[in-house]
Amino acid sequence: MIRVGFGQMWYGFDPAWSGIIPVLEECFPGEIEVCDDPDFLIFTRPTARSDHFSGTRIFYTGENERPPMDRCDWAFTHDYLDHPNHYRLPFYRLRHKPERLVLATNPPPPPAELLDRKFCNFVYSNSRARERIQFFHMLEKYRPVDAAGMVCNNTGVPVRKKLPFVRDYKFTIAFESESYPGYTTEKLADPMSEHSLPIYWGNPLVDQDFDSDSFVNVSSFEEAVDTVIELDRDDDAYLEKMSRPWFHNDEPNEFVKTENIRAQFVRIFGQEA
Repeated sequence: MIRVGFGQMWYGFDPAWSGIIPVLEECFPGEIEVCDDPDFLIFTRPTARSDHFSGTRIFYTGENERPPMDRCDWAFTHDYLDHPNHYRLPFYRLRHKPERLVLATNPPPPPAELLDRKFCNFVYSNSRARERIQFFHMLEKYRPVDAAGMVCNNTGVPVRKKLPFVRDYKFTIAFESESYPGYTTEKLADPMSEHSLPIYWGNPLVDQDFDSDSFVNVSSFEEAVDTVIELDRDDDAYLEKMSRPWFHNDEPNEFVKTENIRAQFVRIFGQEA
């Protein structure tokens, strides 16, 4: 068995559903044991425990943070870091298996169903991310946008389950909290998984994760609003956009493929491939 434990993680972390253990179990079915006396310690914040841990120290973050390579043995982050002990594992991979974002295995609904949906949604709880709030107000000048999170809420009650809610909309405002090369989170992949067209702002290198022609990739807020209006008014243009695979050639990128993630963990765990 591969004995894994956790150090300081993010608030609300639960190994059963927070992505890391499910991904490990994909790679090593039946071989992962979560315990208090591990051989491999996963953490998101270096502490005295991780610094003095006698086994293998693995840093992971889904946030826009740089890996502390001097305080860990291996690291998984969003970064494009040229280091042999670092692997780029964007957070959206912990949220969605690649096949969920492949049109061949998760095809969109029929055209009539795609078009017969509400306009646009906005589901956020971080009031410090000013860019997406600004864009929300700009798009609202064209048509009302349903805000169902804690921020700018206009639906009455914050939605409890985001994905079923997003599924009922033609568009989703999919803005990251920050813009940084490589920082692509579930904000983009969530609407993709439900076939709601993302209006995305964040990672300037997002085309290395997904085909940026398959969604509204925001550079200018004004131009993005104009593009959304055009797509909303032109059913054929909207359906053509929605027919494009999220991944280039409908093939998951190298960072999220299970076999590549497993190969890195094989190195960490000292197993034969």
